[in-house]
Amino acid sequence: MVHNFSAGPCILPQSVFKEASEALINFDDLGLSIIEISHRSANFVAVMEEARSLVKELLHVPDEYDVLFLQGGASLGFLTVAYNMIRENKKAAYINTGAWAKKAAKELGDQLEDVVEAAAGKPRRGRKPSGKSSGKGKGKATKGSGSGSGAKRKSPKK
Repeated sequence: MVHNFSAGPCILPQSVFKEASEALINFDDLGLSIIEISHRSANFVAVMEEARSLVKELLHVPDEYDVLFLQGGASLGFLTVAYNMIRENKKAAYINTGAWAKKAAKELGDQLEDVVEAAAGKPRRGRKPSGKSSGKGKGKATKGSGSGSGAKRKSPKK
C-alpha cells in the first residue's frame, strides 16, 4: 500500500480515477465531457447537488445552512471572513502583522466604506510605511485612528 504524506491531494482508489477519466470523455452518455457541458444543465446540477448533500452529511451541516463551492483562494478567503465578521456600519480595523495582513486589509478596503490600520508591525529596514489608501473601491484605508495607534514611528536610518 502506498501512503501520501504531502500537503497535496490524497491518494484515491483506482476506481475513482477510472470513473473520473470516463466522465472527461463521455459524461452520463451525453457524448460530451463533464467539462464541456453547461454548469446549468440538469446533469451538472445533479453532480453539484450530490456533492453538496455529501458534504452536509459528512460534516453534519444543519439544514438551515447551505454549502457553497467557490473558487478564489486566499484573497476570497480574506473577504469572506471579513464579511462574516463585519458590522452594519461597514467599518473595520486591521492589525497589520505583515504581507498577508496588508493584502487582507486591501481586499476588504476595496469593498467597505472605511478600513483602518489600527496597529502595524515594525517596518522592514530600508522601507517606509506608506499608510496610503489602495485608491480602489468605495473605501479609504486610513492609518492610526484605532485605539493605541497614535504612536509615531521614526523613519529607518539610511
